[in-house]
Amino acid sequence: MFAEVLGGWGLPEGFLTTQWRRSPATGRLSGQPAGVPTADQVRELLASGLRADRVSVSTAGRMHHPAEFTVERVIAGRTVPDVVDPDRLAAMLEQGATAILADGEHWMPWAGRLAAGIVEETGCEVQAHVFLTGGKHAGLVPHVDGEDNFLIQIEGGKSWSLWPPEGQASPRHVDPGRLGPPAMTVDLNPGDSLYIPLGWVHSAVAGDEGSTHITYQIVPAALLDTIVDQLAGELAPLLDEEFAAIGDDEPLAPALAAEIAATIAQHLSSRPVSGTV
Repeated sequence: MFAEVLGGWGLPEGFLTTQWRRSPATGRLSGQPAGVPTADQVRELLASGLRADRVSVSTAGRMHHPAEFTVERVIAGRTVPDVVDPDRLAAMLEQGATAILADGEHWMPWAGRLAAGIVEETGCEVQAHVFLTGGKHAGLVPHVDGEDNFLIQIEGGKSWSLWPPEGQASPRHVDPGRLGPPAMTVDLNPGDSLYIPLGWVHSAVAGDEGSTHITYQIVPAALLDTIVDQLAGELAPLLDEEFAAIGDDEPLAPALAAEIAATIAQHLSSRPVSGTV
């Protein structure tokens, strides 16, 4: 179950039935659950010789050139021009920058294992990002993500403001001047978790000592992909061995596909006009 994959994150009981895709939720970690690094692990990552393609840095929405936070080093006898320099990066964070260690599911083993579990349970793509933000600064302006976000605060603190999706000019456009008071504010400390549903506007300001958190973004599967997966699951037990034996070159396959399509078309034509797929 999805709830078991996220076990230890301290989300409310009944979260999947009452708040998933509906409203934000907060929790408190139990121990050190899978997929959540320690602050020391994050520091070790930054000092491990990361290349610039793993890290991006921005200040007030302006992306910094990698030359501003990388150095040239000789690794295994080869000159590498864009190795992340932890000291230069720390100095930029102190001046208000935000650093993102992106797509960790591909190169952070602990993130990849948890992401794989979520993919298996939900069928959705999962992206894991570690955010480091300088003290008293906002990482990003108020914005909307096209994904559900699960956040874990790792080090420092961060204050979040959340607004429901109603009233936005479009799913992606946010006019901060028209937001009004937030519907919810949340202060996260190390070990706290936060779920932000798809479509909710959010922004955050780091505490005095800065902030480090990890976000797991669950990207909704395309409707067609979901239908195909569900259809295959329904057809397999019905057609049993006959279905399993049909290959791409079998003459029966096109006829069977046409018959299934005709049945679906007949079903749709008999539905009320107000019905939705």
